[in-house]
Amino acid sequence: MTPQSNFMLLAQIAIERLTRLRGLLASMNLPNGLADPANPLIPFAAFDRLHLARFVILDDTTSGDLAVYGLPSRPFPISLVFFGDIDGAADVFLADLCRQADAGLREIFACCKGFDDPVDLLDWMRRHNQRPAAAYVNCIGRTVRQIREEDALYKAVAGYLDAKVPELAVQDPQRQRSMLVTFVDAQKQAGKLTLAPPDATPLAWCFSNFLNLVGVPLALLLVSPLLLVTLPFYLYQLRSRELGDPEVTPRPDPARIAMLAATETTTSPIPTSCSAA
Repeated sequence: MTPQSNFMLLAQIAIERLTRLRGLLASMNLPNGLADPANPLIPFAAFDRLHLARFVILDDTTSGDLAVYGLPSRPFPISLVFFGDIDGAADVFLADLCRQADAGLREIFACCKGFDDPVDLLDWMRRHNQRPAAAYVNCIGRTVRQIREEDALYKAVAGYLDAKVPELAVQDPQRQRSMLVTFVDAQKQAGKLTLAPPDATPLAWCFSNFLNLVGVPLALLLVSPLLLVTLPFYLYQLRSRELGDPEVTPRPDPARIAMLAATETTTSPIPTSCSAA
């Protein structure tokens, strides 16, 4: 089994290049707001281990809300984030990304502070790679290759069933299954279908999972007496803040809502998704 990992590059944007950066990212998108898998800057479709990737410009518009709580404003600099979910190790993927999309990455990252050619692109990306506080994996070990192969299998079997409805309808379930297996085997031998076996699971990943399985419950058991003593104080503080903290509920911009709705309600026609915003 191949475990998934992720990357998250974070870099501060040079304000004088912000407009150019927005134009570059917009040029990667299709009219529906999703990224063009074959866009010339970063051809996402060329990477067979990439589940999802996205460019996001972070512009903090909520730092002033701290004044409601009597705290000083701490504005976050306008930054570019490039993150993705992949099969295998992140460092291996970043190296592959540099080989296949060097020019496009340089054009995008040139809008960030501290990126000046000539620079070692892979080293720059490694230095700006941040560990996310939380990561989500829909199905551990389900690779992009497996998704695409099973999608092709589904379409082939569905087409076969549609074409053989009269013949299959008079067969018993075992005979129907046998006919499907024979069809799939013939498609594989003809090179029309590929169902590759899963790769071996990395030992380091198995060991790490075992430590989590054993270590986390053990740690919770050891600190449980302390948790029981402090729990009432924690609940009191939590409820006090729930009742006493002011609510900050600014009305969102209707134009912004319409733009996001148009993007989020669009369905991607490919198994993996990538976008630039």
